[in-house]
Amino acid sequence: MRILVALSALFAANMAFGITFVSVCDRSTPVRQAVEEELQLQCSEITEAQLADLDRLQISLTGDVQLVPGDFSGMKLSSGLFLFGDEHGFLNLPRGVFSGLEAGEIELAHLSNLIFEANTFEGAKVDELYIYSVDGLLAPEKAFAGLKLTNFNLEYLNSNARFDLNAFVELTVDKITFGDDSIGNAIPGKLFSGINAGLVDLSALKVEGFAADAFDGATIRRVFLHNSLLTDTQQTELTTRYPNILFAF
Repeated sequence: MRILVALSALFAANMAFGITFVSVCDRSTPVRQAVEEELQLQCSEITEAQLADLDRLQISLTGDVQLVPGDFSGMKLSSGLFLFGDEHGFLNLPRGVFSGLEAGEIELAHLSNLIFEANTFEGAKVDELYIYSVDGLLAPEKAFAGLKLTNFNLEYLNSNARFDLNAFVELTVDKITFGDDSIGNAIPGKLFSGINAGLVDLSALKVEGFAADAFDGATIRRVFLHNSLLTDTQQTELTTRYPNILFAF
């Protein structure tokens, strides 16, 4: 814990003074080890230019892991960042942990628990986000704020996912896809409040309840829903309540 606090303080100081490059040696252990393996160099030998030239990075996570802001600064991973657990531990992603990262995609997978904080993606530029094979997920208010994605895939989440009210606030996405167990037993009211989405695909969803105000406060152009999810009356109520959304049942 003392080391984690020290690292966090270092990264905060670097960012406050506008220093964008953090030595690989000063990054958290899983990130340092993955970069060293990818470049086949010791951390002390890795330059800012070499780090920026990385195309992809896969990080294997064992047990409980907390990454810290600055871990990914200076990386331009056009082919993606892949954070894969061992099916047992949890991964905690604090505010700004991806600050300074540019990535074609981020994949978060094979975790027993995945815990976001508000503004986890602050200061990051990501094109696509995939979350799958995660037993428990906690996304609080503004968990995905600031992201501008072409694709957000939650299709293969397990059932213990919790999206708090306003979890999708300030998220801009062309398409977001949910699977049959992505949300739990019911879609709560105002779940999508604050999202700006081209398409929300709920066609695979299997839930017992669907709040009439689920899309209140959202800017959405299209929603796909399976026709068995709602009664004819509910479908009519939904299209009447949200005339600016094109529903496909």
